Amino acid sequence: MKKLYEQSPEMHLSGKRHLRHVKCTHHKGYLMEDLSMIKSGFYEISFCKSGDFLFRIGQKRHFITNGDILVIPPDIPHYFTSSDLVANYYDFITVWLEKSYISNLKSQLPALEESVFNIDTPHLLHTTNKLCNFEEEFETFYREYASYGELSETYACGASTCLLVKIINYALKYSNKFIEIESDQTNQIVRYLDQHFLKEIGVEDLARTFHMSKSSLNKFFQKQLNTTCHQYILKKRLTLAVSLIRQDVPLKTVAVQSGFGDYSSFFRAFKKMYHISPTECQADNEKLKKIKH
Repeated sequence: MKKLYEQSPEMHLSGKRHLRHVKCTHHKGYLMEDLSMIKSGFYEISFCKSGDFLFRIGQKRHFITNGDILVIPPDIPHYFTSSDLVANYYDFITVWLEKSYISNLKSQLPALEESVFNIDTPHLLHTTNKLCNFEEEFETFYREYASYGELSETYACGASTCLLVKIINYALKYSNKFIEIESDQTNQIVRYLDQHFLKEIGVEDLARTFHMSKSSLNKFFQKQLNTTCHQYILKKRLTLAVSLIRQDVPLKTVAVQSGFGDYSSFFRAFKKMYHISPTECQADNEKLKKIKH
């Protein structure tokens, strides 16, 4: 198992001993194996800019995608897990907050211990730019943090407090955006789509299959899966496309076998989802194979 983060939070990039109460990191790539997501003594707040991957904490696995925020207390083992069910691409920014720093903040921000957002409990929060542009918030944090040099710690302490306030406010306003344990109905619908995603499936057809109204099905997808029926099917097809590209299948064949009517629609969907073209993905795959050998 690969460890993505070092276990010594006080070690500065220069190699000098330097305690930081707040750190910010940015990582992206493809999961080739499970990645350990633990930094001793630090709270973790991670924002998924782009990607489709599985996240495991304890025995539970959760699907992570664009706009999701993970809030994990210190010393709780958790992992990014590779799987054939998803594309395994990740692009996320993480803010690390040292335990003593959070302890001091709790007296100023009682909401850190509210039942809706208790920072000492793991959370997965679904967000959308329509309600709050957290992507811009995290990108600004990382960019400014990287540019301040020796003053980056001072900047990060103030900026992280503001970021926490915005996350707490979002959580209190939209508490239904927190992940819920999947119901039997969720499992049934997901299982059905996993088996039929290459076929033409309309929302009305799916609603009829599960004896639901179209509006109820749409609400169900938004609440339980934080997406639409169309987007879920699209993600499944693109996940298959990535898998086929890794198997060196020609791109035009990939488009057909992953359920797209023509290459241009496949290209547009792939570029929009992963922010790279199928050709670039193919090139990355070639580089990875050369590294392995």
